Amino acid sequence: MYFSVCLCLVICILYLWLRYKLSYWERRGAPSLPVNFFSSELKWLVMKQSRFQYFKDIYDQLAPHKYGGYSVMPLKMMVRDPEIIKFVLTKEFESFSSREKLFFTKSDPLTHFIFNLEGNEWKDTRARLTPGFSSGKLKYMFDLIAECADEMDKSLHINEDRQLVDVCKVLRLYVMNVIFTCTYGLKVNSMKNGCDIFLKMAGLIRGDNEINRKLANFSFIFPSAIRHYIRPSTFGEYSRDFFKGIIMDSIKYREENDIKRNDFLQIFMTLMKAEDEFKWTIDKTLAHGILYIMAGFSTTTSAVSFLLYEMAKHPDMQKKVHKELDEIMEEFDGTLNYECVSNTNYLNKVISETMRKYSVISSFSRRCTSTCTLPDGFVVEKGTAVVVSVSGLHHDPAYYPDPLKFDPERFNEENKNARHPYCFLPFGAGPRYCIGERFSMLMIKAATFTILKKFSVSVLPEHEIEFDFMPNKLTTEVPSIKLQFTHRQRTTDIQ
Repeated sequence: MYFSVCLCLVICILYLWLRYKLSYWERRGAPSLPVNFFSSELKWLVMKQSRFQYFKDIYDQLAPHKYGGYSVMPLKMMVRDPEIIKFVLTKEFESFSSREKLFFTKSDPLTHFIFNLEGNEWKDTRARLTPGFSSGKLKYMFDLIAECADEMDKSLHINEDRQLVDVCKVLRLYVMNVIFTCTYGLKVNSMKNGCDIFLKMAGLIRGDNEINRKLANFSFIFPSAIRHYIRPSTFGEYSRDFFKGIIMDSIKYREENDIKRNDFLQIFMTLMKAEDEFKWTIDKTLAHGILYIMAGFSTTTSAVSFLLYEMAKHPDMQKKVHKELDEIMEEFDGTLNYECVSNTNYLNKVISETMRKYSVISSFSRRCTSTCTLPDGFVVEKGTAVVVSVSGLHHDPAYYPDPLKFDPERFNEENKNARHPYCFLPFGAGPRYCIGERFSMLMIKAATFTILKKFSVSVLPEHEIEFDFMPNKLTTEVPSIKLQFTHRQRTTDIQ
């Protein structure tokens, strides 16, 4: 009897506590979605729904409100209004300077890359890494990217008039080549031998393991439970030792042979030798080498793959790109260089529209580090995660009519000036915008130049893709895109 009474009392207390917690947004007078772990949220957690669709659904369901809550454990709200997004990301950055951490554990130094850092440690790290992504540094580094693009070009043995090519597979090898060359100072010759071991290791780093992906998904919903009690092994010892060995061998070889190279590893080596209070260690070098794989591998591969697919679907737009590339290549005597990719106009629109429609990064967030009042008077309490749905913004008909239509002219000067700039956020915004934006754009443009300067691409009906993405990825991806490659004659030659 006594046990039954105690059990009932515990259940009642738990019920009342849960009701109180679940009514958080209602008590605060904020719009919100019902907290229901058995619908869309569960689909995302067990990887039955893509992140792209998950965050777009929340964005759509919160309409027409400027913001609203959708989670209470932990506290999460989504901001939909571009002006409030600007307020959070830029104007009140000091109150929203932290992120939700990715694969982070305090005991694992390899998760202490810039994405996960906070406060002065983030500021110091950002200040030291930023010069490596300047126009001047990237201009020198572009020669390395161009070499990888040339290797991709030579690997495309298109002998028939029309040949089917899995562009995702080709571009994965190209991007891996670029990242390993520019980050680790290592030529892996991926286009020649496929480099299964490097692809496998890169896959482990990117979370190509179902258990780790599920733990990562749960960490966004229950971060304290996952990070402090379950403590998933983010990077296995094998992959850790593999990449650390590469970096240590490369550093040793350069030091012994007095070699300097225009790449990220050289920047890391300079930071390690700096005599100041900020200690850049080999673990920091390895952590950021891992970050560049995580951040750049799938995103760049997907962006170029989707771009080529849209060109295959829209021959008229492809002809415009061909014409622009031919004119630029003729101006620079057929040599792919930094000036070539810096002089594009129509291609810039095509890339922007690709990033809008496919939103490779579907969302990002900022965590409130000190209680802050929004312009309309609503108080965001410390610890609340403020989420921006990139896929939602980029597919909002209010900003982009007929959002599933591919239309590069959305990004002509007139249309861009008519829109709020915070309606287009492929790389984030504010002081914590993606530090690798320029580097990523150079990879995208180099690959696009290399393929479209020689080939026309088309798609057969049986190889058309649905606008539905892989549910088990942090980025917007499809497993394969197969296009027909056909040799073409340059438009300048025809004239």
